[in-house]
Amino acid sequence: MPERPDFLIPYGASMSQALDFKLWRLIAVRSPAILTQSSDRLIFHGSDDGTNFYGIRTDAGGLYTVLGLSTTVAYWHTIDRHEILAYRWLKIQVVTSDGSTPVVQGANRLFKTIRLHAEGM
Repeated sequence: MPERPDFLIPYGASMSQALDFKLWRLIAVRSPAILTQSSDRLIFHGSDDGTNFYGIRTDAGGLYTVLGLSTTVAYWHTIDRHEILAYRWLKIQVVTSDGSTPVVQGANRLFKTIRLHAEGM
């Protein structure tokens, strides 16, 4: 695994590859400067085995999302929810503002990550 894993949503897809955070915890994600359309939600999917992924829900029952994605500007989004920190394997997915429709990307989209070693948490 690279020293700093990043999420890649490939051309023609709405969801990234799986990243194994093993002894690391995701604390921030930077959206790319360009997205295919005006979508403002990033949904997280988690797994404990790296094979079976499910949408991560908040304590209130809704899908855990990052809001405010821009189609023209890169932003850092902090991840401070315990719902995300519990998963070893994560994927991200870009969806429409109401969260109901995946947004297929017209090019590769790289979402940079910042992570913290689990012993430091």
